[in-house]
Amino acid sequence: MSGRKTRAFDFEECACSGKTLGKLVQPCIMALLASGPSHGYALLDQLAETGMAPDHSVVYRTLNGMEKDGLVVSRRTAGSGGPTRSEYRLTPAGRACLRRWQKSLTRYRAAIDALIKLMPS
Repeated sequence: MSGRKTRAFDFEECACSGKTLGKLVQPCIMALLASGPSHGYALLDQLAETGMAPDHSVVYRTLNGMEKDGLVVSRRTAGSGGPTRSEYRLTPAGRACLRRWQKSLTRYRAAIDALIKLMPS
């Protein structure tokens, strides 16, 4: 037996907690925008309905990065009785990226299904 002291494992910090699902915010936003333009708060609501509920700063940071990459464009629109807001829409490059995400996620799903079959019930 070694004299090494072990620390308690923190399951909340482990990838097994599902925290890495936040990396799917971009394709989820793109899938939502595929049906038409939207603004950030509406996207937040729709993301919550999918079970993904990222912090609003994550959504806006993702949208800003996607705009810099040319995947979305935004335009300022007048809010109904409120301040102006940015409305986002996919560009042709964004639609192509979304198609690649769909292929990648389909492959991931097959690999995940195979992994789950290996696990004891």
